[in-house]
Amino acid sequence: MLINILFIIIGFLILIKSADWLVDSSANLANKLGISALVIGLTIVAFGTSAPELVVNLISSLKGNNALVFGNIVGSNIANILLVVGLGALIMPLTIKSQTLFKEIPLMVLGGLGLIILAFDKFFTNSPNIIDRSDGAILLLIFAIFVYYIIQSALSERGKVEKKFAKSIKEQNTLLSIVLIIVSAIGLFIGGKLVVDNAISLATILGVGEKLIGLTIVAIGTSLPELTTVIICTLKKNTDMAIGGIIGSNIFNTLFIFGLSSFITPVELNMPVRFDLSVMMIAFLLIFLFSLTKRRIEKWEGFVLFVIYLVYILMLILGVN
Repeated sequence: MLINILFIIIGFLILIKSADWLVDSSANLANKLGISALVIGLTIVAFGTSAPELVVNLISSLKGNNALVFGNIVGSNIANILLVVGLGALIMPLTIKSQTLFKEIPLMVLGGLGLIILAFDKFFTNSPNIIDRSDGAILLLIFAIFVYYIIQSALSERGKVEKKFAKSIKEQNTLLSIVLIIVSAIGLFIGGKLVVDNAISLATILGVGEKLIGLTIVAIGTSLPELTTVIICTLKKNTDMAIGGIIGSNIFNTLFIFGLSSFITPVELNMPVRFDLSVMMIAFLLIFLFSLTKRRIEKWEGFVLFVIYLVYILMLILGVN
């Protein structure tokens, strides 16, 4: 069991470092090719922070581990809001831009509602609770619309923030960037495989379900890039970037990663999921309501989010579902 835990930790470390290399090297290469630094930041960087979730879910999907696919995405979404935003707000109140409040957060909420409707379509048809390939295609289509919106927004504000993004790109030799991109891609695969294989083994040894492992250990582990980013951004007083990254990551998780996973292999929800989906939606709605007050998440609100997450984890351990 200790070996499995050790390999899970090693897998997470490989995932995080590989994602970091992927972001920096891809951004540097794209910058040298003359691609907009703003578009780089809103696409490659957003992908990089969600890369661990993507790799873990793709491997789980190919292996047919439905519970792990579901647990990783829903658990990561919950951890991003309750744990990551909660801790970030405890360090410093998180400022919410109007665009984030009235566009991105509502889209995140709608994405969550869409996932619930697709998951429980047996209420509308006689089919079992399954997110099939057509459902996955719908999620991917919505994500494509979101990407189009992001690119249009980026281009409209290009002159305002282009220099800021350009300065954040680390200068690298072009050949080194290409090598690191290849190495990071391999690292993401190896790290993801270590996490998935050993998480399944650990679940078997402990006699607990894959869903519980996915909602806790795997979800928290794959949220580490977001947690690290939020803490660094908050300490640097760049709180608008911190909250924007979290919302973008959750949209990416729900629409693209879950959509792609279910498109590859339909996800049959043959385990209790109502409780976890309800907690996810409560978290989404809470951050929207908290943001409405003073256009920021206050420290006491961050504390509330963090406590709710601790209670949620305790209820999972006690078997409440």
